[in-house]
Amino acid sequence: MKTRLPISTISYNSPAFLALKLKELQAAKIISEWHFIEHEPEDDEGGKRKHIHLWLEPSKTVQTDDLIAEMLEPDPDKPDKPRKCLPFRISKNFGDWYLYGIHDRAYLASKAESRRYHYTVDDVVTSDDDQLNCRVHEIDMLDKGGWAKMEAYCRE
Repeated sequence: MKTRLPISTISYNSPAFLALKLKELQAAKIISEWHFIEHEPEDDEGGKRKHIHLWLEPSKTVQTDDLIAEMLEPDPDKPDKPRKCLPFRISKNFGDWYLYGIHDRAYLASKAESRRYHYTVDDVVTSDDDQLNCRVHEIDMLDKGGWAKMEAYCRE
């Protein structure tokens, strides 16, 4: 798929390898911004592996298959099966990616979901802390299940 829109995926790369590759792609002006968060496997996800939720914004039109090829990481335990990303998808918006990524309870409840593990903004690995902070503060919480948070606040 060719796109210039923000994209996201699940990655099975090591965090160190992924950060290095993303920095290289940013230095080459292929992507302008990236954020990821590593998750523990959840009970209902079938797999037993840690995985990473990755969001990035291209600097120009990119071919997502080329990005996936860039992120093939040799796995010393399985030389015939490198670590990689799943196919990229157009990201609806940063807010949805982030709130799911940290497993925000109110956001998940608004989607009739729940998770055992929860994360914070400090768990997000990012190309720019200030940009991440700005994006997080721009999330319209009323549009993202914020009524539950507002109701809980009003009851305090």
